[in-house]
Amino acid sequence: MSHEEEKKIFEDLTKEFKRIIEEKLIEVKEDAKKLFNLIKEKKAAYLENSTLLALGIAFTIGLAIGVAIAKGKKS
Repeated sequence: MSHEEEKKIFEDLTKEFKRIIEEKLIEVKEDAKKLFNLIKEKKAAYLENSTLLALGIAFTIGLAIGVAIAKGKKS
């Protein structure tokens, strides 16, 4: 095998290797994007639920204070 043939084979292998790596990187990037979006959705749902819980607790405390004040004024 001549030096030129070896060089050509090496260049072809390098191109093929580069193509395969680029394909894998694109796949990993897409998977990472999906995972990031899933985490973002779950985080948003958690924040929404925790916000609702906090508002519910604040309402309950406010209602209890209002009832206590109303009962205190009746006595």
